[in-house]
Amino acid sequence: MERRRFLLVVGIGMIWLGFVSLGLIGCATSSAKTSAPVTIAQVGEQPAETQLVKTEVTVPMEKSPQPAGSEVLNIQDRWGIEIVAIRLSAAGQMLDFRYRIINPDKALPILDPKVKPYLIDQKSGARFVVPITPKVGSLRQTSRSGNPEVNRIYFILFGNPGGTVKLGDKVTVVVGDFRAENLIVQ
Repeated sequence: MERRRFLLVVGIGMIWLGFVSLGLIGCATSSAKTSAPVTIAQVGEQPAETQLVKTEVTVPMEKSPQPAGSEVLNIQDRWGIEIVAIRLSAAGQMLDFRYRIINPDKALPILDPKVKPYLIDQKSGARFVVPITPKVGSLRQTSRSGNPEVNRIYFILFGNPGGTVKLGDKVTVVVGDFRAENLIVQ
């Protein structure tokens, strides 16, 4: 039963990744850390003489997944990557870590298929690994050819059994010697 549930979650995650890679699912995000008011018009089954009622709702904007300023520069200078996002995926059962290659030579250790990445929930200290499926293999992109592409976004999917890590939690991603701390889950 547990294996079936895991395979279902992984299957949903893979379908979602397919839609994302095809560009069928867009993501409207903002780097602003404040809330933006949105006006919603409510129309009911009222008589024609009744006017529209406008209600203002505050929608919180997503926080940046990036660590603080000097840590960002350190990651870019030392590892040649820019962290794009860490998001909940597959109905909260997986965490999707995305990063962009800036310097392919510096980023090679992160893309090494022999290195096993893991994620640490800073609140509980729990470690989460990358699931390995029988047919697909490890749910992460690697560079077997040794030639990562500049400006390409790569991904690593971490299991999140039971939805332990929640929206807004801080996590640390570790891939060999690479360590990105205080990332906020979106």
